[in-house]
Amino acid sequence: MSTTTEAPTVPAGTEFRQFSSDLEIWTRAKGGDGRTVRGIAVPWDEWIDVYGDGWLYESFTKGAVDHQFSALQRIKVADRHMYRGGKLIGVTRTAKNQRSGLYWEGYVSKTPDGDNALELANDGALDQLSVGFREVDGGNKFRVDPETNLELPNWIQRVKVDLFEVALVPEGAYGASASVHGIRDAGHRSRPAIVDDRERRLRDALAELGYSSDEIERAAGVLKAPDKDAELFAWLGTLPKAADLV
Repeated sequence: MSTTTEAPTVPAGTEFRQFSSDLEIWTRAKGGDGRTVRGIAVPWDEWIDVYGDGWLYESFTKGAVDHQFSALQRIKVADRHMYRGGKLIGVTRTAKNQRSGLYWEGYVSKTPDGDNALELANDGALDQLSVGFREVDGGNKFRVDPETNLELPNWIQRVKVDLFEVALVPEGAYGASASVHGIRDAGHRSRPAIVDDRERRLRDALAELGYSSDEIERAAGVLKAPDKDAELFAWLGTLPKAADLV
């Protein structure tokens, strides 16, 4: 009787980002041990179109993972992402801020999976880095439109994240010309932190204006579907007391 092992379900709030990085194996000839890989895991202050269609823009701010520097062993090294069927092959040894981004070093364990990953990296088959991270409370800021002074709900600055994995991966589907790519499937795209924050603010504002719980629930329900923004604003426009929210 055969069994099928499925990749674990990705928890809500888990994100993956792939980078075109100068991934390097620190060989003995360079003073290394032949099992340490290094590169820029996360670039700083580079705005990127995560899905390539204007749905979500994102940048990482210098210092976003400083709170993890005392427990780097919690950031694992993988041969492709473990949530996508990849293998655990090691652990992070070094991470520090540089001008261009988060400099990272990971040690690949002496296991069959680790040896296989190093061989593929040496051959150039695994030549980029991809990080897995989770959002944290207060870790996101919205970019502000300089002309209107309003927050842009689909432009996120990641000022604090929890990295849980750095994976060695092959070149992304968009090619090496782009610096960062969202690698989540189109069906999983979401903006959970944005929706949660906007929903809270909308609920508070409508409650303060005196709307009933049913009306507030209706507005929140529309907001939970990001493609319904236009419908939400049109509906709010029909409510005189809510005109200042549109």
